[in-house]
Amino acid sequence: MKMVANPLDSPRISAVEVCLCRNHYCHKFVIWVLAAAVGLGSWMTDPSLAVGIQEDANSRKAVEQALPYLAKESASWIAQRGCVSCHRVSFMIWSHNEAAARGFSVDRSQLDATTNWAFTSMLSDRSEFGGADTISQMLLGRDTKSAWRKKPPRHFKSSDPYETLFEILLERQRADGSWPPEGQLTTPAEISTGWALLALASFVDPAAVASEKLDPARDLTDELAEQIQRSRQQQGECQLKGMAYLATVDPHPTHEGLLLRFMCSDLADLPVRTELHRQVLARQNVDGGWSNRFDQSESDAFATGQTLYALSVSRIPTDQDVIDKARAFLIGSQQPQGHWLVPADRIRDRARRDSVDEIFSYWGTAWATIGLLQTLPENNASEK
Repeated sequence: MKMVANPLDSPRISAVEVCLCRNHYCHKFVIWVLAAAVGLGSWMTDPSLAVGIQEDANSRKAVEQALPYLAKESASWIAQRGCVSCHRVSFMIWSHNEAAARGFSVDRSQLDATTNWAFTSMLSDRSEFGGADTISQMLLGRDTKSAWRKKPPRHFKSSDPYETLFEILLERQRADGSWPPEGQLTTPAEISTGWALLALASFVDPAAVASEKLDPARDLTDELAEQIQRSRQQQGECQLKGMAYLATVDPHPTHEGLLLRFMCSDLADLPVRTELHRQVLARQNVDGGWSNRFDQSESDAFATGQTLYALSVSRIPTDQDVIDKARAFLIGSQQPQGHWLVPADRIRDRARRDSVDEIFSYWGTAWATIGLLQTLPENNASEK
């Protein structure tokens, strides 16, 4: 995606198709089954194909174990806190939408109910919506084929609530081009700004998508067409202001800060993106994972999941061995209950507290799940 001419003419960030082969041998029985299934005459000379399929299977199993945990903890958070922030609700929606797009069986009734609750909570009071970070997660993790998106525009405004979230996100940008961290977040503005820029770049005008079957002459009034055009122009201006702001501040000294600089530079097609990509790869630990804090050497699911996501959505190809090692770390460190343990002091420079550890373990589990999902090919959803 490019922001050089007009950032809003860019397509939505999409995961690159990842080849999942490795150049070492697998059990002959697995190879035989593969050859029999797909009719490969040269199966004995290319056993890496079977290995790739096995690693896909391991990743899928890890995701299947994580989804119930994410759903349960999100429901508990809603029941006990009634709050859409702290990433619980938005990450449940994001992870389950990604899973459904890759053929996982998800509880569609719970996913829809959670999405409806989030919209009700966020849109009922535009001043209390969880902040720019939560909105960005909702936008990046949205299901573009959901019933919310299929509702046609009506009269003077669109009935698509995601467009309203885009509008709120634009409203929250400060004069200097940044988006502030809100709620209880203590991260600097550049972190929130990075995620907001990625969310804005994911905007897709329904009138420009043939599959939406939207006839501007029939479905859009002059006033609504003007509103959409005005919104598109404002988004482009806000993206340019946001990128200009990032150029004035030093990168946040965490792996998340590095990843956001890389993703935003890749989004804008900046020459520095190649060097940032190299820096991301150079920080991979021997065990295959990444550490969020630069002063920590132990890998964590939070940073590793985020890295898999960033590398997958990037247009710069990454060696498959890097991806495989990261997947192996996540698969090997997953807990029997389906989650990943991420102590708070691995992510933030603060005293460790059990309650905070639980929150970061949820975030780490969500990122590990989303990261693993990005390494799997999309296919039609399988829902119940």
